[in-house]
Amino acid sequence: METITTKKEKTAQGLLESMQDVLIRRFSKVPKPPEPVVFEFTDDKSMLHQYYRLRDQFFGRDLEHSDGSGGADLHDKISDILIARRGNLLIGACRLTVREGDESFLLPMETDDFNLRDAFPDLPLNKVRHATISKFAVLEEHRQQDILHGLCKIMFEKVIAADTRYIFVRTTRILARNWRMIANSFGAQHTRICHEVEVPPIPNFDEKPYLVMSDLTALCMDRHPRIMPPARRRIELVAD
Repeated sequence: METITTKKEKTAQGLLESMQDVLIRRFSKVPKPPEPVVFEFTDDKSMLHQYYRLRDQFFGRDLEHSDGSGGADLHDKISDILIARRGNLLIGACRLTVREGDESFLLPMETDDFNLRDAFPDLPLNKVRHATISKFAVLEEHRQQDILHGLCKIMFEKVIAADTRYIFVRTTRILARNWRMIANSFGAQHTRICHEVEVPPIPNFDEKPYLVMSDLTALCMDRHPRIMPPARRRIELVAD
């Protein structure tokens, strides 16, 4: 007897075949490689807005130094912002604030009661360019160690090319160790955690802060080649 296929059975069979086609197409596609991470100094308003929001999640709003603009603070106006992004998504950033030897404004971490020149009287901070790196923030779902490594590398290239002799970072214990290790790997052998120096607490942050100092004098000598680093880098990272 000849089998008669009903309209309902034909519809079910068609749906099954369609689902099979979808699955075959989905699993036969070559996975799209992750976008490269771009490291760059920026003044793009969209990127800066993302950075201010990200660091507020880490540290809370620094009302004492806020300029009332809803994210930026007073030091942002005189600092260079280094970001790491994938496409239009910011995944990490930090800030570089440089002071000349004859300038007297307070750097981030300095207060009326704490000054780097007083804390390091043996260093010629009244004569040479020096800087602080602050407000590190990296999205938790990304490869934090890789992003930190990239940010530090490009920061060191910039400050050495600009003859910045001393770099100071106030940070947590774990990040202080990572910073010292990364700095040493870039040739900044005179990098140490200054346990003897008590620094002011990080606003809205409970953990005890540590001060890391890099003496870059040997790398900033006149005979050191002046090759300016590119403004933008692309670094391929493994997908998370």
